[in-house]
Amino acid sequence: ALLKPMDEVLAPYRQLAKNLGLVFGATLFAALGAGLYLGRSAARPVQRLSQGAQRIASGDYSTPVDAGGSRELSNLASAFNAMQAGIAQREARLLHVAHHDDATGLPNRRLAEDWLGQRLHDVPENRETAVLMIVITNLQELSAGLGRRFADELLARIAADGVRDPM
Repeated sequence: ALLKPMDEVLAPYRQLAKNLGLVFGATLFAALGAGLYLGRSAARPVQRLSQGAQRIASGDYSTPVDAGGSRELSNLASAFNAMQAGIAQREARLLHVAHHDDATGLPNRRLAEDWLGQRLHDVPENRETAVLMIVITNLQELSAGLGRRFADELLARIAADGVRDPM
């Protein structure tokens, strides 16, 4: 056995090393492929959450966030949707407060000017248009004498009976 050539002695081990290399390479390739697949499938729901957050940040509250994926990500998407609905409600409330009187709920001067400007912009040039403005000069005296609640109800009644949109 000691007189045999080295190539002949190592031949079975070379075949074993070659087979072991092939197994190692195939395992490495399979692990790499599985890692890429799992990484991408885990990243997609996070990307959808990120896109939803960017949409909410830009002010678009119309589409709910849907992450899919695991229960944790679905819970996070539900939290985003609740946050989105809350922001939309608060924004609508702020807009309402900015354009309406707190006491009567009637449109304020700013909303009236915007509304009138839009309506006048849409009126054809050859059409006659009139705007009637009623000023109640003694409203503070009515409020002081008969109470603020009476004055607010009077304003609401005047507005309900007097405002018409003929267009």
